[in-house]
Amino acid sequence: MPEHTDILDAVAPEAGERVLVKHRYSAFARSELAEELAAAGRDQLVITGVYAHIGVTATALEAFQREVHPFVVADAVADFGPEEHALALRQIASCCGVVATADSVVAALTPAAPAAAGAGAGLDAVLRDELAVHLDADLVATAFADPETDLFSLGLDSLRAFEVLDVLAESGVDVDFGEFTRRPTISFLRERALVVGV
Repeated sequence: MPEHTDILDAVAPEAGERVLVKHRYSAFARSELAEELAAAGRDQLVITGVYAHIGVTATALEAFQREVHPFVVADAVADFGPEEHALALRQIASCCGVVATADSVVAALTPAAPAAAGAGAGLDAVLRDELAVHLDADLVATAFADPETDLFSLGLDSLRAFEVLDVLAESGVDVDFGEFTRRPTISFLRERALVVGV
């Protein structure tokens, strides 16, 4: 029935935007989503929609298993009620993805103004800013005071570590996640930056 399948005008795709038909709970099932992400060189997926504890969760879980980092927008997913909504967000945050707000996602996707492009240059500035997103300020200070401190012992988890490494990659410092887990320290990241001359 059209009222169950039509896309609302407020979020309707614009001319030239790709639309994939979703056949099962996971958006990857019987679709070309994985292939299109790979062809575009993308390893991150922002997920919105309904229902949070069914299709959204299934898609986030499969994305993670395919080494695509899922970002679920908490205030842009819906469910049958608040309990299911909260359940889905807890499940995703605990095992497979990052739960974010619409404002934070829009800010992350909005290019910085040219005047700010050189601000905070250098690995330490980039690293300090990104760690501050995931750890309390005193823990970030501890990590820089003793660069051999294990960042996981300070509370960094694997999902947030992926985010940190993604930000470093954008700065020209590619760090293998497996190598980082063996030595998750500021010192190691500085050494990787020296190798590539950043």
